[in-house]
Amino acid sequence: MLPTKENFSTPATPEPEEPVAADIANLIEKAQQHYNQAQQYLKAGDWAGYGEELDALKAVLDRLAELVTEE
Repeated sequence: MLPTKENFSTPATPEPEEPVAADIANLIEKAQQHYNQAQQYLKAGDWAGYGEELDALKAVLDRLAELVTEE
């Protein structure tokens, strides 16, 4: 029997995997950016900038951990 409008069912809620996967990929990219910037500050001896980037990196990693435990 072919699906028709009457007997074709769609999921009530969209699958959460795709948005979560996109969020994870975005957060990984941000983490890499913060790490790279922290390394530049370290090479330049800018300890304040280095610390700020480490704090930002920690926030991104914390969010990644939250997303992974939500799955």
